Order: sequence, then structure tokens, then C-alpha cells
Amino acid sequence: MSKSPELRLAIHVMSHRRDVAIELSDELGYSLPEFREIAHLRESPLTVGQRLRQALRVSEQEQRQWRNEWQAWRRWRAAVEDLGVLVFQFSDVSLQEARGVTLPLFPMPVIGINSQEPSAVARSFTLLRELVYLALARAGEGNATLNGSRADSERFAEETASMVMIPQQMLTKSPRHGSFASLPGKTLDLVGRPFVQLVLEALDANCITAVDACRYLDLRWDYVEKLRLELRAGPADSPRSQPRR
Repeated sequence: MSKSPELRLAIHVMSHRRDVAIELSDELGYSLPEFREIAHLRESPLTVGQRLRQALRVSEQEQRQWRNEWQAWRRWRAAVEDLGVLVFQFSDVSLQEARGVTLPLFPMPVIGINSQEPSAVARSFTLLRELVYLALARAGEGNATLNGSRADSERFAEETASMVMIPQQMLTKSPRHGSFASLPGKTLDLVGRPFVQLVLEALDANCITAVDACRYLDLRWDYVEKLRLELRAGPADSPRSQPRR
């Protein structure tokens, strides 16, 4: 799919900023940071997520102390930048076209985040997803979206980003503490089956992105599929409603 003039301009501006950053670093005698993180599609999202989380140096204790989603966004951004990545925001591009972009240029690769996204949670998720794409590119799998495997690479990046954002141990503790992402059953109780069905159907029809689905359902990506299975099982304790005449 061809890029809109607005997106092409945004990419050009971000690429130019990268060139300026490299030039200024050279003039000031600074060594360029090296992005070292790698990922392979043959690995599990859990394994890669744990590795990236460790590289970002964001502890569970620190994350639980964040006051709000905007503080979380700023901390995730700083952590990614500390890995040698330039993180920019761009505007005037529809969210339908691009929530985030990656320029896998080494050194100093670039991640761009669409500033039209009003949710800091969604910005953080997009940032971490694009970080996974950079790690794939750094490992020589930058063309992973070719040859019919685009959906696989997108799913891998989204699942891995979820693992980074909310590690398994934090999710395990969440039922006891009542915090972070809801489990599938709790989501059904909270928003109801019709709403869940609409979100999943819109996702399957490519009307919304996986990021949208996670945000609407307040679930980590790998739990969305578990929610789908629970939805198919039907209500456990009540008879199915009769169709309206």
C-alpha cells in the first residue's frame, strides 16, 4: 500500500532529524550509541519479552508506583531512548494509516509515534511494538513481513509488546491485587458479551487494530484470544437468550 503524502513527509522529517543527531554527535565528539537488542520469529514472545524488559530496566516495583498512564508513557519512552533509539512523534497522519513507524537505520534507529493517539496506554504499546520490529530488523529479519508472513510478524510483535508492558508475573498477581489487565472472565462481566463480540468481529474484519482491541477490552493481547474462546463457550450459569421476534 502506498504511503500518503503526510506519512512520507513525517518519515522524511524524522530521517532528517536522525541525520542531524548523527552530525551533531560527531561534531561534539560523542560516540554513537549502538542498539544491540535482537529478536527472531522462531523465538517465543515470552522469551523475547522478558529479554527486552530486562534491557529496558523497568522493574515491577517501579511500574506499580507510576501515578498515571502519562507518567508510564514518559518512562517507557526514556527507557527505549536509553537503548540508543531516537523516539519522535509525528502528526497530520491518520491513525488508520499509521499509529507508529520504524526506521531500522543503524546506528540510531528511529521510532515514530502518531501524536493523534489520545491514549498514553496506546502510545506506550505502539512504542514497545515498534521496538520489537527494530529488534527483528537488527537480527536480520527486517523483511519478515514478506512472503505471506506479515500477519505472523505483526502478531509476534504485538504479543511480545504485551509481554514487555505487563510481564507474566505481574499478570499472575493482578487477580489478587485487582490491578493491571483484567482476565477474560472479568472482562465479560465488566463490558458484557455483546460488546466483546462487536470488538472481536471488528478486529477480524480489520476495522480496528489489535491495539484498539486491547484498549477497548482492557486486556493484554495474548488474553484476547482466550477471551474469544470463553465467548464461544457461552454463558456458564444462565440459559441462552431467545431471539427477538
